Amino acid sequence: MTRAFAFALLLSCALPGIAAGELRHESLRIESPRLGEVRRINVYLPPDYDRCAADRYDVLYMPDGGTAEDFPLVASAGDDLIRGSRIRPIIVDAPE
Repeated sequence: MTRAFAFALLLSCALPGIAAGELRHESLRIESPRLGEVRRINVYLPPDYDRCAADRYDVLYMPDGGTAEDFPLVASAGDDLIRGSRIRPIIVDAPE
């Protein structure tokens, strides 16, 4: 719990250095027969992910993280921290 709190604190203090439009992210649509709806899941991938895809990454799960909500801010702050070598690369998973 301490690591998660520390990471959240870092994200809240960081000033994003890259506009959300420049971030590497993907949106997936998954149909849920049980819920009777299609869910959209936004995923931020760190720099060099393609080159190091076999590596293991920590994942930050954001409940209800739509692209019109907190996802762009959190992904941008995480990207800035990764590029500044202040945290290890992470993946951000944000279902809407």
